[in-house]
Amino acid sequence: MKNQGIYWALPLGTTLDEYKAMYKLENYRCETPQFGTDYVNFDCAVISSPDSDQLGDMDPEIISAAKNNLEMVTRMIRSYGIRTINTTGQYINLKGDKGVWELDLKKNSLPRDLRMDLFPEWKVILFKVTKEPIVLRDVLITKHDVENYFEIAK
Repeated sequence: MKNQGIYWALPLGTTLDEYKAMYKLENYRCETPQFGTDYVNFDCAVISSPDSDQLGDMDPEIISAAKNNLEMVTRMIRSYGIRTINTTGQYINLKGDKGVWELDLKKNSLPRDLRMDLFPEWKVILFKVTKEPIVLRDVLITKHDVENYFEIAK
């Protein structure tokens, strides 16, 4: 019987801190507003998924496992009463009290030598209008991340 399990691992030779650093907000900033931009001005978690072009001919079982993981992350975020927005779009404009952030969600933040070995990026952007947003890889997000960012008492 074929093993249907999927596991997620960090790229070889990469620490968790180095991997998380690849998802810094500035890695996704773009200079000017772009056509087709989604606009957000309220507290939420933006769930960014690859589009069909990015998925290409990826194994359907892997896509299904990634989508299942993203659904678990989404349920966890919603369990705190935080609104979620799903997008496969490229650009998003986040407007808060501390500024405006124009982000290119399809920009690949990973170093070139790692891009060929990893799946397309499924990301979660935590956004509270009173704070700078943060970008997290969906498989790395924890309850601790959500509680800390949204200042939720444990």
